[in-house]
Amino acid sequence: MPYHLSGGTAFLERAEVKDLLAYLRLINNPDDDAAFLRIVNIPRRDIGATSLEKLGQAAGARHVSMLRAAQNDTVLAGLSARPASALAGFVKLIRDLARSAERTAAADLVDQLIERVGYADHIAAQIKEPGLRARRLENLKELTEWFRAMQKEGAAGDLAAQLALLTHGDRDDPGNAVRLMTLHSAKGLEFRFVFIIGVEEGSFPHEASIDEGRLDEERRLMYVGITRAKEQLALSFTRRKRRFGEIIANDPSRFLAELPASDLHWSGRDAEQDEAQRKEVASSSIAKLAALFDP
Repeated sequence: MPYHLSGGTAFLERAEVKDLLAYLRLINNPDDDAAFLRIVNIPRRDIGATSLEKLGQAAGARHVSMLRAAQNDTVLAGLSARPASALAGFVKLIRDLARSAERTAAADLVDQLIERVGYADHIAAQIKEPGLRARRLENLKELTEWFRAMQKEGAAGDLAAQLALLTHGDRDDPGNAVRLMTLHSAKGLEFRFVFIIGVEEGSFPHEASIDEGRLDEERRLMYVGITRAKEQLALSFTRRKRRFGEIIANDPSRFLAELPASDLHWSGRDAEQDEAQRKEVASSSIAKLAALFDP
């Protein structure tokens, strides 16, 4: 069954992906100060906060971006020797990659970028746990493959277009697919059918919210989920689940008891009601099929 995972805390929010995208944004737009500040010291280049503050002041006085200010010999002369040399090297790196972007496909540019900045070594130095390190490296590969797939499909030509497509892709309608998202991500959206899972004590409301007295916040979140449904809402919970190798019993969420009983159908509690529900669904399905053949 096709599905689309929505939400800002997914792939694009991972640190290594944000780092590479910041590099690509700066390569594409030398006036992007936010991208500059994110990656000027990734990997570490010994450019301290004091040097960046001086660079920012010089950029402001000249009404240029920080990258453009770093290209000015007079500005670099006002810094200590080590950060000035590091900034000069960083400027050259971005210039070289920008020239390469003019004649290189985006996927190949990402490969080149990872190699030029030594990003794999940066991850290895930062993360000692082998499994986590492997997952971070796999994320770099996944980003490259996304650009390569766009190149094959001809969906976008230059780097700027592909960056825009990647950044805003999650906002687009994925078409005929199940939308998977957190309740926080569902705010402002509506769907014909909504399924909320994990409606059990300890999950929703979460055990931390119960301990910290934040039930009202969880209850508001439940209301958000319920009101996303335009036609039908399904709420589910597990009676038992495995946690840290142990089977534990679950209680339905207290929020279920707060809903109007007349508006709920509890599957499995009333055999007669379950049968009526099945007949109603079957009748509706037959009616829809018949409508397809109605001349």
